[in-house]
Amino acid sequence: MKPKLLLMLCILGVGVGVGGVAVSVLQAETKPPAFYVADFELIDPEGIKPYREQFLSTLEPFGGRFLVRGGNVVKLEGDSPRGRFIVIAFDSVDRAVAWYNSPAYSALRPHRQRSGRTQAFVIEGTAD
Repeated sequence: MKPKLLLMLCILGVGVGVGGVAVSVLQAETKPPAFYVADFELIDPEGIKPYREQFLSTLEPFGGRFLVRGGNVVKLEGDSPRGRFIVIAFDSVDRAVAWYNSPAYSALRPHRQRSGRTQAFVIEGTAD
């Protein structure tokens, strides 16, 4: 085999190997999505107004997006939600928790807490 051809094949092999390692590292660093899940039972319709008016603006910087926002619930087993059922998707648990603890959402949270009862969780999903 000619030396130039052999050198090119060796360089190609090294490039493929390095590329494969890079893809493996990137896949390992991909975090699974997270979901904020809440059951909110409204008690004070007037008290929740400031929360409703500003809530969406707190999600945007963290990439939060609604998957479920109220709607009909069909009971299959156990207790049905008491109020509105909400599911918000985030790119990771870190992003969901950062949103929840952000100054903007922390300022709104007391309006929700005084205006109703909430059961809320952040659940890690599965990475594709």
